[in-house]
Amino acid sequence: MLNTKLVQILAALSPKEFKGFEQYVNSPYFNRNKQVVELLDVIKPFHPGYDSPKFTREYVFSKLFGKSEKFNEAKLRYVLSDLTLLLEGFLAVDEFLQNPQEQKYFLVKSLRERNMDKYFQQHLDEAHAQTPSPAWPIATLLLQLPV
Repeated sequence: MLNTKLVQILAALSPKEFKGFEQYVNSPYFNRNKQVVELLDVIKPFHPGYDSPKFTREYVFSKLFGKSEKFNEAKLRYVLSDLTLLLEGFLAVDEFLQNPQEQKYFLVKSLRERNMDKYFQQHLDEAHAQTPSPAWPIATLLLQLPV
């Protein structure tokens, strides 16, 4: 059985999260490596248990690169590593999208860095109005950014 960090994290994804990860991997904004897309297609049928005796490095390699190509551990590891990095990025983006306060924080920060003062102030005011706690990081934003 293929037992890697990638597989362990994938096994922890809910069906909805796995579907979101598929969309993330297939998005040209986040990924332009077609082999990574193919790798996900190869390992998808084993989700969520990844416990089939058929699920081996050799099996995945042959599906990815063809049966005629000699097994190459390093070549497989490169693609596994790329997919793992995408998975970690997906988890971070997914968490970010579930946190409107952090989204607002980074929007305000980005507007400030671009000297978009009118929109910066508009979104900063909205953030303060929506935030029940003065300890929210948006309050420290003005202290961190150059004027």
